[in-house]
Amino acid sequence: MKNEHYIIFNYDLDKLAGTERAIYNLVDYLSERKFTKTTVVLAHEPCDLAFDLPPTAADVVFLGKYKQERYSNILVSHLRHLVRLYRYLKNQNQLDQYIAITTNPLLALVMFLANSLLPKRCRAQITCEHFSITAAGKGTLLVRNFLYRYLYVTTLTENDCRIIDQKYHPRKTSCIPNATPFALKSYQDFKRNKSFLSIGRLISQKGFDLLITSFAKIAAKYPDWSLVIVGDDYGEKAELLRLISHYGLQKQITIEPATKNISNYYKQAAFYVLSSRFEGLPMVLLEAMSFGLPIASFNCPTGPKEVIDDSNGFLVDNGNTHQLSDAIGKLIFDESLRLQKASGSENKAKLFTKEHINAHWDKFLLHIKNDC
Repeated sequence: MKNEHYIIFNYDLDKLAGTERAIYNLVDYLSERKFTKTTVVLAHEPCDLAFDLPPTAADVVFLGKYKQERYSNILVSHLRHLVRLYRYLKNQNQLDQYIAITTNPLLALVMFLANSLLPKRCRAQITCEHFSITAAGKGTLLVRNFLYRYLYVTTLTENDCRIIDQKYHPRKTSCIPNATPFALKSYQDFKRNKSFLSIGRLISQKGFDLLITSFAKIAAKYPDWSLVIVGDDYGEKAELLRLISHYGLQKQITIEPATKNISNYYKQAAFYVLSSRFEGLPMVLLEAMSFGLPIASFNCPTGPKEVIDDSNGFLVDNGNTHQLSDAIGKLIFDESLRLQKASGSENKAKLFTKEHINAHWDKFLLHIKNDC
């Protein structure tokens, strides 16, 4: 049987973030399919990968040369990506026909244009929507309007799937959530500290300023409880530390760097809080549920409402720090409530296991194979 060849195109894989984790999951899934070859093509310069890919799972190709390129003008940088991707694909004389997978609309356009210059090489093109469609800029909207009718599209949420299908009419749209990378654990398997957890890059989107403000409203009432924020600094850490100092919470709030051993934090936390201003389908929520953590979250436009309800946590008005503070207080005060919500998280996590999500990919790729 002839091999199926998949080319996954992304900017890089050096961050400990949700998109990178999703790419890892996809490579892992493809590596388990018989007669399948996978190549991960990265637009940026050679770097250490944030996640170790499964052994022999994929070839990794770097197109970039210089670190500063990722900070150049967005149009210039994507034109450069196009030229290098085209040269790479053209020079692969032995390259079989392939299915291309990209991780956002702009990279989808780059891949589409490169494929257009190399007729009969690409059998089909998939783009994976990893962010909320409400957060799209003008360029992304233009690309979707022009391009999506030619592509197969996956989304993280059913709501985004319906909107994209109705508005842009791709060849096929399918909701395929991310899979949790962890085996499911019981909440009561671990000794829980009097602390709660939040994870993400230190940027405005993640709303850690709102989280700190929310905790500040009740911190004095629960002096033996603490908040742990885990994430690398993308420009907001100094302001967050200033806010922590302003509220006098240096002993109750700590900020730790991102780590590959993030499971240790999930094992120790009593519950998880998501304070993002917007999201796609946050990987951290799936990870938290896989450890049975109760969850308190803002109801930002997409994502949290797909996985949180009364059974496993609290969903409060987006940006409402008073409501988030109240939810945090309830989870701190009532251990029996935490155990009840933990049971709900354990049940919901079953919907996001690797086996469950891989079945969605099987069905989607079979449709593409039959369509081509």
